[in-house]
Amino acid sequence: MGVKDQFTTEEWKSVSHAPFLVSTAIGMADPSGPFGMMKEGIALAGAVKNAIQGEAGELAKEVATDLRHHRPSRSDLVGEGVRSTGEARTSAIAKLRSVARLVGSKAGTDASAYTTWLAGIAGAVAEAGREGGFLGIGGEAVSDDEERAIGEIRAALGA
Repeated sequence: MGVKDQFTTEEWKSVSHAPFLVSTAIGMADPSGPFGMMKEGIALAGAVKNAIQGEAGELAKEVATDLRHHRPSRSDLVGEGVRSTGEARTSAIAKLRSVARLVGSKAGTDASAYTTWLAGIAGAVAEAGREGGFLGIGGEAVSDDEERAIGEIRAALGA
């Protein structure tokens, strides 16, 4: 029996969307334009690839494997009626808090590895796209707004 089997279908949907929630929360903290978004997506993909290779625990591996076949929609991530980047970020972080509680109650020892993996995704995504500057040249690796978002994500995950 795999870790996934400990969750209902709806619970698994929430757990498997968490990497995208992290990326959304960082992206909405300080939108970095099309080149930055592409780099942030590549950072997320790298974290998923590493998890598939078993570098982040069994739960992360199962989530990452599922993500190869399914990508959540925007409404799945932040909900209907969200109109601003601030609302999207707040919604994503609230959902991450719920995922952390759920994983903590059902995934046993794998919960910590999973939330640590998610926190690592936050850092990798934030560092991927430079903020400020022009066309990705200049600017800063991680903006103050992204640093705040990373802190909020870590707090929500208990990481």
